[in-house]
Amino acid sequence: MTIEGHALSDVVLSGWAYGPELGTAPVVVVVGGITASPFPLGDSETGPDQGRDAWWPALFGPDLIDPMRHTVLCPCWPGNGSTWRGFDDAAPPPAISVLGLADLVAAWLDGISCTTPVTFIGASLGGMVAVAFAVRHPERCGKLISISAGLRPDGWGTATRHLQRELVRDGLRNGDVATGMSRARQLGMLTYRGRDELDVRFGKLVPGLERPPVAEYLDFHGRRFAEHFPVKTFLLLSESIDRGSIADDAHAVRAALERVLSHHEPFPAVVMDRHWDVVEANAAAAAMFAFLLGAPPPEPANVVRLMFTALRPHVANWEQTGEALVQRVHREAVGGVPDPRTTALLDEVLSLPGVPAGWRTPDFATTPLPLIPVRFAKDGVEVAYFSLVTTVGTPQDVTLQEIRLESFFPADQASAEHRWPAPAAAAR
Repeated sequence: MTIEGHALSDVVLSGWAYGPELGTAPVVVVVGGITASPFPLGDSETGPDQGRDAWWPALFGPDLIDPMRHTVLCPCWPGNGSTWRGFDDAAPPPAISVLGLADLVAAWLDGISCTTPVTFIGASLGGMVAVAFAVRHPERCGKLISISAGLRPDGWGTATRHLQRELVRDGLRNGDVATGMSRARQLGMLTYRGRDELDVRFGKLVPGLERPPVAEYLDFHGRRFAEHFPVKTFLLLSESIDRGSIADDAHAVRAALERVLSHHEPFPAVVMDRHWDVVEANAAAAAMFAFLLGAPPPEPANVVRLMFTALRPHVANWEQTGEALVQRVHREAVGGVPDPRTTALLDEVLSLPGVPAGWRTPDFATTPLPLIPVRFAKDGVEVAYFSLVTTVGTPQDVTLQEIRLESFFPADQASAEHRWPAPAAAAR
């Protein structure tokens, strides 16, 4: 097998499956971040603290991914269930990017005779692999859900991951790889938390304490990672992100996003810039907006402004959705302080009648929901969705300009079966 120019021999690809026998139900592929095991629902055959604890149980349920009605496939990464000749040798792992990882997933699906298009759900590294899979193997990807993933790495993330790998390599050279792995994970945990959240949750080193309150949190995650995660797998996966560039120019970015939008049909999805202006929408989103507004939305359509003005009468749970949206805007601003244009947008919508004054203050103490429920209702038609916003760029990423992808997923069977009328029909 050849992956990105690397000839691999005696390749063994493996994974984990939940639910009905393959070929008897729709297939969902689930891939998490670097540290995620292939056991999102856990492994009942092993005890606790064996590295097989459930890490994404909230994803599964009758109205989401139902293991009783879906075959859930979770691939194992090289060194963590899959392997090839020489992988465990002292030499560094081959330079494989997320595109190569997507090819390995496709090869694994071939090996287990999975021939039908799959729904691919990925988060973090898994989200990048999911997009790469849709780009490299579009005929095999029926639907794509990518969470907290970019189309290419940015400078800050690359620098952080490089430092993590150097900490591990220092540990290898010094004969204390456990400490290197622990420190790498601790550094990673800090990148997942903002300054305000760390301050609220843990505070500072005050008189009477020998260690700062955050130390125990970092020690726990570092120790757990070092005990259970293979060193070479971490180095390969970490580097795969920095070597993976799915779209380096504006044309490639647009092509990749258009493919993501297309794969999300028949459910609405939109691409927004950093100021929440819609720059691209799939057919379902265009039809939904036309039906709810009675006409195509103004250009540029701003999702935040629409939610607080023209769409507000048609959102049955507006108070819940509106507050969650405002807090999301607060949180996604760098350092919790929005840029001038976003500040003006927030001031505009928060000054509208009926908007609670308390929404002006960012709430960093409450963990936000990754999926926000929203119920649209008009003329006897009511559709319930979960809204998921994925940021695919960073402030340093000039090409992507902090692009956001908002995808709507049906919250019940009736909503899953609903189809929005074409815009021309909706306007009549």
